[in-house]
Amino acid sequence: MAAARIESFRRERGARGGVLLLHGFTGSPYEMECLADPLAEAGWSVVGVRFPGHGSPEETEDNTWPAWRATAEEALADVEAIANGGPTFVVGLSMGALIALELAARHPERLRGIVALSPAITLPSPLPALLGLAHYLPSRWRGFALPKGPSDIRDLEARARHPVSNPFPFSAILSFDELRRRAVSVAPSVRQPLLIVHARRDRTCPLEGASWLSRNVASERVEMHVLERSGHVIPVDCEGAEAVRLILGFLEGEAGPASVDRDSGPR
Repeated sequence: MAAARIESFRRERGARGGVLLLHGFTGSPYEMECLADPLAEAGWSVVGVRFPGHGSPEETEDNTWPAWRATAEEALADVEAIANGGPTFVVGLSMGALIALELAARHPERLRGIVALSPAITLPSPLPALLGLAHYLPSRWRGFALPKGPSDIRDLEARARHPVSNPFPFSAILSFDELRRRAVSVAPSVRQPLLIVHARRDRTCPLEGASWLSRNVASERVEMHVLERSGHVIPVDCEGAEAVRLILGFLEGEAGPASVDRDSGPR
């Protein structure tokens, strides 16, 4: 496997606004960095985060959803600082999409819109029920580490290049499930424009969850696209270029063309 970036990254070349990129559970910034250059070339400043416990973590990092959200909130302030006074968007993959919903609900005045790639709203049956029961296991079980299987990527070369994470503690898996349930509860309060991109062949998070999200947010504009050939990790898979096209179109539709007068402020 080729060397891959698994730390945070940034692009400060943009003058149109800012975009925060959030990776998925057990993933790393690698799976989002392929979006950074196309966004920067289109005029956006970009920050991609590494969530605690992911990528290249220190042993003492807090691998729980409150720590993931706190990291995203710090990065959101960073994006705003380099956005040149333009609008700010969040693009999240899987768990990153759940964090994006959290940010949208907590900071509605700070986000112009959000993009949810493969949102982890639902999990394959019977996993949700099993995780619900697992919350009642003795605390000593929470320290056990579970290996991660192959990434849900249909492009064989992209799958071979994809970084493999270390085994994850069971406590982090339970915390992810708490975040998932929380995102379902806050979704009806999300009012920002929303783009959802999900793959029909996603084996990690069923398409039904994305459909549920499209119907249950309070956003007046919800745009949903289903990709036919990709797996779960859309940015690096065989339809990554199509995802980039959809994201750029959504951002421009909300922010206006590059010459837009920003004195009018966010809508």
